[in-house]
Amino acid sequence: IRDSVGMSGQPLHLYPGAYNLGFDVNVPLTPERMEKIKEHVQNVLAVTEKFNIPVVYFYGIDEAKGDRLIFQKLVWEAIQEAGGKVEVSGYVGHFDLVGDTLDSLICAYYPDQNEVDKWHAADKKIYSYANPQGGVENPEVYRRNFGLLLWQYDYDGACTFAYQKDYGNIWNDFDNTLGRDHNFTYPTVDGMIDTIAWEGYREGVDDVRYVTTLMREVEANKGSDNIELNDAAIAAEQYLLKLKQNVESRDLGIVRLEIINHILNITELK
Repeated sequence: IRDSVGMSGQPLHLYPGAYNLGFDVNVPLTPERMEKIKEHVQNVLAVTEKFNIPVVYFYGIDEAKGDRLIFQKLVWEAIQEAGGKVEVSGYVGHFDLVGDTLDSLICAYYPDQNEVDKWHAADKKIYSYANPQGGVENPEVYRRNFGLLLWQYDYDGACTFAYQKDYGNIWNDFDNTLGRDHNFTYPTVDGMIDTIAWEGYREGVDDVRYVTTLMREVEANKGSDNIELNDAAIAAEQYLLKLKQNVESRDLGIVRLEIINHILNITELK
């Protein structure tokens, strides 16, 4: 399926439900158990290599803190020794606790530049989630927070929760006292029902695609012997620098049009 939709050669992020490949860190990690972990990783990689998947991320204990977070490092090191990488959801401050071992943090809440800089300085990745979780009937918050806001803070991606998650009947937001269902879409017998939140999320992805296209045009044409083309590329570069300082308060519809205009200003001169 991945190959058929153009995702060939991309990393695989495994299902979070199988924390640490099912190994409980509360049970002593004997040498025999560590070898079993490595064997499981190698079995997975033997399959993914056949499908041109370059990297596989295995998932730790979801939202762990303190000792429960730190105790996983031995398991993570075994996964890495066998050829896998490790990611898990967590919080600002996790780099100081496990940044020497964890390959990618899926960081909760509003973007934090200091945390981003720490992970990138170590040549590691940081993703965003829970800003907010799925299910809020507000498309703009998803468009902004999982689109250009992540570009502004140099996040590597988004991994928020969830495409579909029920707490009881998935079609009833009021049948569980712990909270509402977290759904970007709702399931049917032969497909799914869209939501305005999911449409906002999609628009955020498209915003990043537009800004990425403009960045590539700037890089390719700045310094051109064609003076008008060079000037258009420099003007676009200045626009992007200003935009990156002020995504939070901008009208995203107008921003989209401005980006398109700069792309056309460059491409029509080539």
